[in-house]
Amino acid sequence: MDIDREFIGIEKSFYELSLRIVSECDLSLYHMEYVKKGHVLKLFVMDKSTKSAMISDCVKVDNAMTPHIEAESWMPEELVLEVSSPGVYRKLLTREQFETAIGERIALKLMGQPAGGESKELKKSLVGKKLICTLSTVLNESIFVDLDGKELEIKFSNIKAANAEPVLETLS
Repeated sequence: MDIDREFIGIEKSFYELSLRIVSECDLSLYHMEYVKKGHVLKLFVMDKSTKSAMISDCVKVDNAMTPHIEAESWMPEELVLEVSSPGVYRKLLTREQFETAIGERIALKLMGQPAGGESKELKKSLVGKKLICTLSTVLNESIFVDLDGKELEIKFSNIKAANAEPVLETLS
C-alpha cells in the first residue's frame, strides 16, 4: 500500500483544484482518482463530522467544479466528473484516513505477514484472508489492530487493501 502517494502532472493540478473547491463547499476531499483512459475525474467528498456526504453535497461540488472545467486550459476536452461519498465501507488509502478510523472496525487484506511476536502459524494463516479487526493505533510505518483480543502490528507495506467495516443495524 502506497500510504504516502504524491500526485504529479495533471493529477496534481486536479488534486489542488479539487481540494480548494471542495473546501470552499465546506466539505473534505476524502479521495481523488483520475482515470486517464476515458478522462474520468472521480472525487470522493465527505462531511468530516458524519464521514459521509449527501447527494446535495455532491451536486454542490459538481456545480462548483463546472466553471473551472470549462475555463482551465489544461483540462481535457472530454472530461467526465463523478462526485460521490466515499461510502459506508470507505477505502482506507492514506495515513490520515487510517487515523480518522482509529477505534473503528476495519477490514484488511494482507499480502505479507504481520510484524511482532505472533506465532508463525498465526502470521501465515492471516495472509490473503480478509481480517475484520478494530484499528487501535497508527504509526509512521504500521498500524496496530485488535483481532479477537490479540493485538497485531501490521506494516503498511504488507496491506493489500483496507476499508471501514461498520456493523450496520437492521431495522425491525
